[in-house]
Amino acid sequence: MKFQVAEQTIGVSAPLFEGRAEQAVDADITLPEYCPDCQRVLKCTLTPGVKTVQAGGGRVTADCNATLRVLYCGEDGRVHCYDQNYPFTQEVSVPGVQAGDCASVKAETSYVNCRAVSPRRMDIHGMVHCLFRVRRRKEQPVISGAQGCGVQMKTTPCRVVSAAGEAAKSFPVAEVVELAADAPPVGQILHTQGVAVAQDLKAIANKMLLKGELQLKVFYLPDGGGSEPAVLDYAIPLSQIVEVEGIDEDCTHETQLTVPSLELTPRADASGERRLLDVNAAVLADIRAMRELEVPIAVDAYSTESELDTEYRNMEFLEPLDSFAEKVPVTGTVQVPGGAGEILGMWTGEPVANAAAQDTELAITGSVPLHFLYKDSAGETAFAEKPLEFRFRRALGCAVQRLKCRPQLTLINIDYTPQAGGEVQVRADMNLAARSYDLRERRVIVGLQPDESRPKDSDVPALMLYYADPGESVWDIAREYNTTAQSIVDENSLTGEALSEAQMLLIPRV
Repeated sequence: MKFQVAEQTIGVSAPLFEGRAEQAVDADITLPEYCPDCQRVLKCTLTPGVKTVQAGGGRVTADCNATLRVLYCGEDGRVHCYDQNYPFTQEVSVPGVQAGDCASVKAETSYVNCRAVSPRRMDIHGMVHCLFRVRRRKEQPVISGAQGCGVQMKTTPCRVVSAAGEAAKSFPVAEVVELAADAPPVGQILHTQGVAVAQDLKAIANKMLLKGELQLKVFYLPDGGGSEPAVLDYAIPLSQIVEVEGIDEDCTHETQLTVPSLELTPRADASGERRLLDVNAAVLADIRAMRELEVPIAVDAYSTESELDTEYRNMEFLEPLDSFAEKVPVTGTVQVPGGAGEILGMWTGEPVANAAAQDTELAITGSVPLHFLYKDSAGETAFAEKPLEFRFRRALGCAVQRLKCRPQLTLINIDYTPQAGGEVQVRADMNLAARSYDLRERRVIVGLQPDESRPKDSDVPALMLYYADPGESVWDIAREYNTTAQSIVDENSLTGEALSEAQMLLIPRV
């Protein structure tokens, strides 16, 4: 008799390569003539960014830039800033990388040290590391049924996530921003923040249509003096078509937008004042498309006609748990060292968050880095970094084996109120969005073949009596007596797979 196995395929996004490369940034800086002498270094930052990523020819190459920015106190008692760009390229060997693979690179600062050698010279040493990740979509077949040779199969319905497509694509954003009429002209830029927000996402065949905006916040010292920073808020519209092989309108997706590279250059307008900013940024769209499928997965099998060679394996399946987007208020009090007689300015770094499963809840914890430029209790200009920590919990309704979740945090607004004793009360609102999954391991059948050279014993009674205990499985009884579960159910007019009470069963021969 012909024997056939039915299979279904599940898309899996599998890691192909993960590695890192390091780039040293060493600088012996002599301040240009337009910068006053340095009396005291307040803060030195090294901000790396990735402009483009290319994969092919057995290599992944990242075009990067690191912005070195030094805040210092001059002999005039005011805050000054010096910045410099360091372009560099990093690449790693990835044999066999293909055009359809998803390659992404994230650049982070390992450390940076700054020492004022003299009022005009600074010695700076830093290190940037680039995290390379390459993923490839694969088809994972699972057995969902069989027919012929008397094979009986037990399947478990499983709702799984099938990877449909994945892409990490960056695109440039360039625009000239003009200051508002009442804003002072730009002297020196102290800090820049860029947040890309998706406002409308639409998936079509192999493409994602993306609309949103790049929200800029710039802290700068006005031209002509003054130690209190001015703030510029500006939004640049985004409209982009991103190629994502495999996505369509029936897919769900996770889309994260980040700004890995942001450069702002002040320049003069027609009046000669520096009231224009050249914005050059890279926005990275990290898109993971998926389909949720109801798949019957074979977990046990036997044959009523012959012995069955069966191969089992523990396999992992990504199962959906929850999806949400909420506005989350965050409040806290931070202590500024040395007291805070006057806050000159406060800005934030990129929020960070980690997700974990605790009992039957999703727990997301993280922090928003706060940067304070202030006058201490002695009237000296100082700089401090403090984290604003937050916690968020949400019920999942079930125990989780291995949680998979990428929280997306967007800072909407933030405000602060100085308190006595150097304390600062901070209030913030964030948009928190996340899809959570359980990477669950199941023991499943990955291969089976009837061995017709080893037939089952056919010399058995046509009908047998069996005294079943409460909770016994009809499947286990049928397997033991080499019959079918359906024949036992039909012969005894049963309604469920598990027996609720002790009873006598008629076991028919097949």
